[in-house]
Amino acid sequence: MSTVAADARAFPGSAARLGLGRTLDQALRVCLALWAAASILPVGTWVGIADWPYYWETWRFWLASLVLAGLATGLVLVLSHGAAAAELRALLARVGRTPARVFLTAVAVLAIGEGVGVALWCFARNPQAIDGWVQFFQARIFLSGHATAPAPPSLAHFGTLHMLVTERGWFSHFPPVHSALLAAGMALGAAWLVTPLAGGLLPVVVYHLGRRTGDERVARTAAVLTLLSPFVVGMDASAMNHVPAALCIALGLWTLPDVARGQLRAAAVLGAATGLCLGLRPLDATVLAAVGAGAVLAALRGRAVAVPLTTAAAGLAAALPTFLFNVATTGHPLRFAYVELWGSGLELGFHATPWGEALTPARALGLTALDAHQMNVFLLEWPVPVAVLIACGLWLGRGALDAGRRASAAYLVGLVLALFLYFHRDTLYGPRLLFSAVPAVLVLTAAGLVRLADVRRRLGWRDVTAGDAALLFVAAVGALAATLLVPTRVASFSTIGTSVALHPDEDAARAGIRHAIVVMREGWGPRLIARMWDLSVPMRDSSRLYRAFNACELEARVTEAERTGLRGPAFLAALEAAAPTADPGIPAPDVVPDRLIRLPSNHQLSPPCVAEIERDRQGTMQFPAYLHLNTPALDGDVVWARDLDERNTTLQRLYPDRPLYRYELSAETGRTTFVRLAEPASR
Repeated sequence: MSTVAADARAFPGSAARLGLGRTLDQALRVCLALWAAASILPVGTWVGIADWPYYWETWRFWLASLVLAGLATGLVLVLSHGAAAAELRALLARVGRTPARVFLTAVAVLAIGEGVGVALWCFARNPQAIDGWVQFFQARIFLSGHATAPAPPSLAHFGTLHMLVTERGWFSHFPPVHSALLAAGMALGAAWLVTPLAGGLLPVVVYHLGRRTGDERVARTAAVLTLLSPFVVGMDASAMNHVPAALCIALGLWTLPDVARGQLRAAAVLGAATGLCLGLRPLDATVLAAVGAGAVLAALRGRAVAVPLTTAAAGLAAALPTFLFNVATTGHPLRFAYVELWGSGLELGFHATPWGEALTPARALGLTALDAHQMNVFLLEWPVPVAVLIACGLWLGRGALDAGRRASAAYLVGLVLALFLYFHRDTLYGPRLLFSAVPAVLVLTAAGLVRLADVRRRLGWRDVTAGDAALLFVAAVGALAATLLVPTRVASFSTIGTSVALHPDEDAARAGIRHAIVVMREGWGPRLIARMWDLSVPMRDSSRLYRAFNACELEARVTEAERTGLRGPAFLAALEAAAPTADPGIPAPDVVPDRLIRLPSNHQLSPPCVAEIERDRQGTMQFPAYLHLNTPALDGDVVWARDLDERNTTLQRLYPDRPLYRYELSAETGRTTFVRLAEPASR
């Protein structure tokens, strides 16, 4: 334990020598107290980005659960005559004496089992979101031995969001490291196992980060909380790049006390973790670099001049594949493909954005508060806000923060502040963009729980302390969540029975379909956008222009442009000129299945508009989810493409020796079928 205590003191002591310790600790406490307040107040409603029921439903659920857990705690105390807390502490102490190697092996195996189970039974071994779909296709490109693929012969049939087509080829806008990991999994025939296996390492690195607090209880509690988090389990199974990024962040934070003491091996690990994370999630890597700079500066103050050189060298070496990928795709090692695709609108700051509303200070405040609120809701499914637990843990005992809590709090605050200036948010099993901070959040939450359990103020009944009551209450909350709430939440993630849980390649093999073109009918909206891309409307403009017109008017304009050959800058200029006075339309969920489709405000539907609506009513699926079934050159045994009805003649001209099929999913039976649409044009 003495080594652990030394770790706990090292980083705070180094900061104190710089005269920053007390000020930094107080600033972190204040920032996370404000974050906690924002997490429970209806800030999103106040700034107009969330409805009142969004908060009210959560508060009502929390209240009911808190009452239930409180009654259970009181009942246990009464029935045990106040001895339950002592018995629970003794049980936890026995568990805590399990050798660390045995404990870590157990949590790693359990974490892998959770990820594999959800990937199999909830996600059917498929990636779950557009980010994963695109990175799977980039993995195919890497397996072909290239950084980019040849440009697709028809963007309307093959184009996909977040995929660039330039003179250098066709490639993903994401940094390359996660796709490289997926490529390794594909080479072994199991790309879907990459993130569950990475997820098995997550509780291990969380444990080691927790040990930097100097308290083994914090370390083990944080590791166990990792297993109990539906946010973590869902992400472990998702094939997304957030899990390896979180591993890099946790590993980097773990090194900080040793870096501050001047240890070169730790400096190399910090640099490598930062460099790898740059190829996963660049913003997260930037925040880690900023936090790590404090430890490097402390080492410099101690005359360990080799530390910054070692950190920089390891970082550059780990980032080299990313720089080479950038050179191959954008022509510059420091220019990322997502900037090439979306332009400066993707950068941090208050400005117009490529999609969604412009970021303003009020909107930034609301998005930051919603992130904190969602972390409370989704991290553990507890009725106790984790942001409040974190703040309480930091303010209980006002002395200097230990290394584990200081590093974790600094990264969490840094990422929240960085995202304050970022316009985009989405929810995937939780506040997705905050996932790299989850190891830090779990350590801070565990530290808060341990400090609450250590409160010795007596309650005046049978020597029961406030800490005893808190311990039993947390046990009741954890049991409620683990047995009822978490399984329900994880089950809600399931995509089984939907169009993203299919295996068209396996279905085609069973149906005996060979050397063919197979099209998938995507929804009207995505088809319209893909046709705009085919008319050379830049992807960065297509989403904005799509929102400016109702679907019927945009259909007419795109069809006319296709008929007359109007394309490129001329077609873009025509859309831009018409957009300010266009009718954006109104949602019509009772008319068309896609809730994002907007029909004319005057309710007048043209025959082509009615025809498109009828096509969607027959059933749709998401073609980008299966783009990765293609070879990078789109010349595999089966070529998978977007169904564009009469425009499929383009595919027949491109592949004249192949029959044309449509792959369909029955909404009634859930079964898939292949419908033969055309014979080969040449034999």
